Amino acid sequence: MSEKSRKVVFPAMVAPPIKVGRELQGGHSVIRLRGAVSLGDATQLLATELDHAEKEAGGGTVVDLSDLRALDSTALGLLVGSLRRLRSNGREMALVNPSEHVALLLQMTQLDSVFPIRRTVAEALELLSHSEGEKDRGGPGKRI
Repeated sequence: MSEKSRKVVFPAMVAPPIKVGRELQGGHSVIRLRGAVSLGDATQLLATELDHAEKEAGGGTVVDLSDLRALDSTALGLLVGSLRRLRSNGREMALVNPSEHVALLLQMTQLDSVFPIRRTVAEALELLSHSEGEKDRGGPGKRI
């Protein structure tokens, strides 16, 4: 084989497929993300689940980031938009256990000061239930 005919082939760097699941727990939507969210079908899946959560009769939304390896700016925009719509209806969203990479992205964009972030889904559900209880008693909704 001559020097000219040798080719070096590098494996393609492909993000793992995204898996999105949603369930109701204690009157709140819990969205679990696994893999990486980047342009295309992944962001569409996230947008669809956030939309379904917003259309629930009540309760807040918990987004579990524990198994999420990457998040792009489009996905961040979807989360911020959903949070804005939820809050305009007196509801809240909390994020759970972002990976080091995702946590750094939230810090760099200063979204860690916009979203309540908790270590576990149980802690996030407790926060949302407490926030809802404050509103039910006629007090102002606690802004976090």
